[in-house]
Amino acid sequence: MLAINAGLRYRLAHPTQTCHKLEASSRCRNGIRPLHRGHPAAGSDYLTMIFRCTQKLLKELRIKPQEPDVVSEVGSWHANLLRIDRRKCVLFTHDMTLFSVFIAGLKRDEFDHIDQVFGQAMFKTMRLFNFEQEEIERMLDWSEQNSYTKTANRSVLGSMNDIAFHIDCYIHDEGGLAYADLAQLHRRINQIPLKAIGYKYPRDCLKSLLSGKRRA
Repeated sequence: MLAINAGLRYRLAHPTQTCHKLEASSRCRNGIRPLHRGHPAAGSDYLTMIFRCTQKLLKELRIKPQEPDVVSEVGSWHANLLRIDRRKCVLFTHDMTLFSVFIAGLKRDEFDHIDQVFGQAMFKTMRLFNFEQEEIERMLDWSEQNSYTKTANRSVLGSMNDIAFHIDCYIHDEGGLAYADLAQLHRRINQIPLKAIGYKYPRDCLKSLLSGKRRA
């Protein structure tokens, strides 16, 4: 079990205060849903995390798509709105590794604070796979400065369709969304050998990516 240090525990308990005191900067608007704010500082390990959203998700988020000035494959995700059991759900899939985070039953307020909702869901999902605390914090750092734009990779979207199919089948077999074990669901969808990443597991690809960044 991964121990959580005090700093990380505070960041998760106070998601609107984790933007490095961004009220004094231009990264964050009232601590809520930071959109494109320009280039990261020189020499910084921070990246703009890019969510490439389908049209139906952008409409639900009420966000006008903006392409950031600095685009990094490491921080690029695709996201799609799914409707399961008449509930609104969002599937986030990391472009390079196809590591996925599924968030079920979102309400209006959660869509309005999607940055914080995603960050907390990503933290929980990474803990399931015993990622090191440094690796989780690195992903949380990257998610502090976000940009929302249109989808741009058909291969990733194709893989997301496969993942969404597995999600739908698992939830159906469990008797519905209300009865599904979402932790087990995340274990399943991140341990599927996918063609786009050479039939490797998404969890292993993300682990390799973050381990390489740590050694660099």
